[in-house]
Amino acid sequence: MQLGNTHWTMLCLPSVRPPTQSPGNGWATGFVVDAERGIILTNRHVVGAGPIDAEAIFQNNEEVRVVPIYRDPVHDFGFFRYDPSPHFGLLGCFAECFILTLPVHVRHLNVPSLPLHPEKAIVGTDIRVVGNDAAEKLAIASGTLARLDRDCPAYGLNTYNDFNTFYFQASSGTSGGSSGSPVLNQDGQVVALNAGGKMGTSASFYLPLDRVKRVLEALQKDTTAVVPRGTLQTPFDEVRRLGLPADTETELRQAFPTANGLLVVAEVLPSSSCASKLHPGDVLLRVNGHLVRLDLDRAGTVVSVDVLVDDLHAITPSQFLDIGGAVVNPLSFQQARNHGLRPSAPYVADPGLVVVDRNTVTDRLGDVTVTFANTLVVPATVRFVHPVHNFAIVQYDPRLIGSTPIQSAKISRSPLHPSEPVWLVGLMSGVGRNSWAELVSRETLVSSVKWISLPMPNPPRYQEHNLEMVQLQDVVTTEGGAVCTPDGHVAAFWASFSFQQQRGNAKVESQFTRGIPMDIIMDSVDPLVDGASAPHLYDLGVDFEHISLAKGRELGMDAGMAHALEMHAPERRTILSVGRRWGGTDAQSQLRNGDLIVQIDDAIVTSFREVEVATQKPSVVATVIRQGEQLQVPLKTVLLESWEVDRIVCWQGLLLQVPPLSVASQREISSKDGVYVSCRYAGSPAARYGPPPTSRICEINGDPIRHLDDFVAALQRQPKSNASIRVKYMDLSGKVHLTTLKLEPTFWPTSELNYVDGAWHRTCIK
Repeated sequence: MQLGNTHWTMLCLPSVRPPTQSPGNGWATGFVVDAERGIILTNRHVVGAGPIDAEAIFQNNEEVRVVPIYRDPVHDFGFFRYDPSPHFGLLGCFAECFILTLPVHVRHLNVPSLPLHPEKAIVGTDIRVVGNDAAEKLAIASGTLARLDRDCPAYGLNTYNDFNTFYFQASSGTSGGSSGSPVLNQDGQVVALNAGGKMGTSASFYLPLDRVKRVLEALQKDTTAVVPRGTLQTPFDEVRRLGLPADTETELRQAFPTANGLLVVAEVLPSSSCASKLHPGDVLLRVNGHLVRLDLDRAGTVVSVDVLVDDLHAITPSQFLDIGGAVVNPLSFQQARNHGLRPSAPYVADPGLVVVDRNTVTDRLGDVTVTFANTLVVPATVRFVHPVHNFAIVQYDPRLIGSTPIQSAKISRSPLHPSEPVWLVGLMSGVGRNSWAELVSRETLVSSVKWISLPMPNPPRYQEHNLEMVQLQDVVTTEGGAVCTPDGHVAAFWASFSFQQQRGNAKVESQFTRGIPMDIIMDSVDPLVDGASAPHLYDLGVDFEHISLAKGRELGMDAGMAHALEMHAPERRTILSVGRRWGGTDAQSQLRNGDLIVQIDDAIVTSFREVEVATQKPSVVATVIRQGEQLQVPLKTVLLESWEVDRIVCWQGLLLQVPPLSVASQREISSKDGVYVSCRYAGSPAARYGPPPTSRICEINGDPIRHLDDFVAALQRQPKSNASIRVKYMDLSGKVHLTTLKLEPTFWPTSELNYVDGAWHRTCIK
């Protein structure tokens, strides 16, 4: 057996989701079937149905760019091509309609071809499956061909599925990465193409090569040729006993003594050329002609029909439209067959202010709709997202609701106290796309108004800061709502708070509901009601903790200050301690963790709200107790709107921005400390090479990067072609890493999103 002829491909799929395919990076196997023309055979589910960025790594670790030249509309095989010439060249990319310059060719390996021998597949043949099984680069699995008439594997409802052919089966135990491997007999001849397997068993399934060989011969004549592929748009399966007369069965068995069944119509696609002529259960007896005449047995009666043959390539999508991250394309034959559809159909109060929690509206970049009384749905825009507290404000156009009787809520700005009677009014849980919301209410009491310490999330993300939350004694499960006084005034917004809960060694996404006092929310609502822009809010740049006065005295607070704090808030008897300082703020350099904050300017503070009110100005003087010493510390406050994300750069599958507030507050990282990777798209160059999300790019090809302007300027100095660049980045702990990233400007052009005048605008960066 000659194993040196086998070569494998490592593939990178762009983040476009064509029919039956998800974006992502993957590894598979392919082998050279024509070294003179550089043709590689692999599976159709490897080549994919849409744009693909693929590279082949040969046995000597040489890496070449490959482009798809054929993917079969039905069966699980396709072909890539690389440049076999000793010089760089251009290859026309079939179906994508663009030209790629191949950066390298095979220089150090004499690449042979593996010829295809479909006639050599015989039950009982000992085989070897050679390929990149489990992404181990080279693995050899053995087995024996047990069946040549196995049904096509069914991989799922919304994924690619082969049909109208038999598969071979053996117990070779192949797994992911071996897709596209050659199945070799003892003479080293390729007798089948590895395609899939059954999970939890050693069963493997191979595609016969008769159709593969026909297409290869056509491509060897012209690699850009459109290989004729016809269909009746009617999948056939093995025959069942559907009333076929005994004499007809005898006649057919005599004509085909090795066959063990016939073909039966399993399903007919709506509006196809044979939709009105074929019925499920018809047994195929004979086929004749281009305008195909079919002789069928229908419940014991022979029926003849003439059916027009459709072009499979014509009903396979060759173009798509990207709209806001969604991919729209004509309905493919594959998905039409999966779902029984027709191919080519489309696939796919006065100011109007509404307060929602940040578990619902996470940021300004997105689309929002508001549903009124389970009846009317109108679009809305995000007007304000509070950087610190768990609420956002969206706005709809009141003209869109017509005469629908909507009234603004009456607001109570008075704080709630324990044991105070209230009503909880909200929507019952279970709100979803296809369900309806039920209004529920319950009379209850306020149990407490206190701070809850939340664990630090990983990775960094928004989490509530410095808030005394309203807790109720007896609540009904809701998605959110309002905490109302007995006279009907809303005193708190009942919101859903997201956090990560530790369960064993894993962190699990969880949520709980608490009330946000309305006086905090109205500080942001009032300017919007008056027609002004979003409010300008300041913060000290500190996450506080509550400790008891007794603990404060142990830390050096004198009796006089302790008495003053007790008299200021006798029901609380607590003091504020610095828990974390935000990166890049004055507080980070001037304060210390564990400092006790007792006054802001001349005002005593013992609650989060008092600190928030006292720091709504550019600078303050804080009275701090540190190691028994009382200090006056001048501090510049933080303008919270400076942390709002209003600029995003999209580069090679990365979403880049300044380090967000969550990174500064939870990891003490400055907003000027590199460019932050907030997201990485599957199938992108960055997903393959790095850097990962939550890292900060600090250097590109030796150019230091401090902020987005540095980054964009550095991009202008980089090569525009498919070159590799060095990217230095830091993780959250500050450890520096270096990676090389191959640029793919064809699939991943650089662009920039800017939030201007209440809307996001995209511009290309060349």
